[in-house]
This record gives sequence, C-alpha cells and structure tokens, in this order.
Amino acid sequence: MLHFLPQKNRKQIFLEYGTRFLILLFVFIFIAGIFLIVLFSPSFIFSTYKDQTVKNQLASAGILQQSNDNDPMRIIKNANALLPVLSDEDASGMLTSDLIQKIVSLKNQNVHIQSIAMTDISGASKTFVITGTADTRDDLTAYDNSLSIDGTFSHIDLPVSDLIADADNQFTITLMYTYTPSK
Repeated sequence: MLHFLPQKNRKQIFLEYGTRFLILLFVFIFIAGIFLIVLFSPSFIFSTYKDQTVKNQLASAGILQQSNDNDPMRIIKNANALLPVLSDEDASGMLTSDLIQKIVSLKNQNVHIQSIAMTDISGASKTFVITGTADTRDDLTAYDNSLSIDGTFSHIDLPVSDLIADADNQFTITLMYTYTPSK
C-alpha cells in the first residue's frame, strides 16, 4: 500500500482523530445527560412531593389510630354510649338490635336496604326510617305487607309517591314501634 504521509504525521492524524472522536462522544453524553435531567426533574419533584405527602398522612393516621385505640377511657365511654341504644329491653320491650334484625329479615331478595335510622321518641316508643331500593313495585308492596302482617310495628308509613315507578323504586318507609307493657 502506498502512503503519501510520513509515519510521524500519520500517528499525529490518528491521535487527533481519536481525540476528536472522544471529545464528540463526551459532549454527546453530556448533552444527553442534561436533556434527561431536564426532562425527568418534574417527575422527580412530583414523586418526592407525593412520597412526603403519603408519609405525612400515614404518620397522622398512625397518631390518630394510636390515640383512639390506646385510650381505655375512650373505649369504655363509646361502649357505654352504644349500650343503651342496643339493649333497651326494660323500657321498650324488645331489644333494638332485635327490631333491626326483624326489619332486615322481613324483606325479600329484591328489596335492598341502604340505611336504617332510629329515633327514640320516648322510653316506650321508637321510630325507624328505612331507605333503599326495590327492583319492582310489587316487591316493595310485598315488603310493606310483610311488615304489616308481622304486627311488631304499630304504624307503617310507605308514601304513595314511592310506588310511582314500575322498576328500581327508591323508597323511604317510616316504622313506629310502641311498647305496651302487659300487666
């Protein structure tokens, strides 16, 4: 092979070419690194913020849970507050939990109870407000009839406006339980 450059100049040109190639490679890596840092910095900042927020929420939930679960006086007060509501047999004849169980057991499978609210009018009278949905008008009237036939509740109020729709009826039934002691 015929070479026009002397050996010394050839080595210098290869050295310059290698140096240029390495400088170009490092400049490309540097620019790509800066580009990636700029693109990923919002994501990093957001994930750091989200991580800190979750840690703060877990810490506050842990503090609240520890304060609620470890305080025996609070547990006793909560239990004492629920006890008269669920076991008021002497004043009202039937346990409140038994009345709620009766309300739920008398419904058929096409009636879906969403909530039961109770108000204690006097020691011998309680009012229950039941809200829910029934698949058809017939299912709702069947539930109303089963509550009436059972005889536990002294007054059952199902508004006629709840019977307007033929399907997916939203209803609100008001039941009154009155305890009359037998002498």
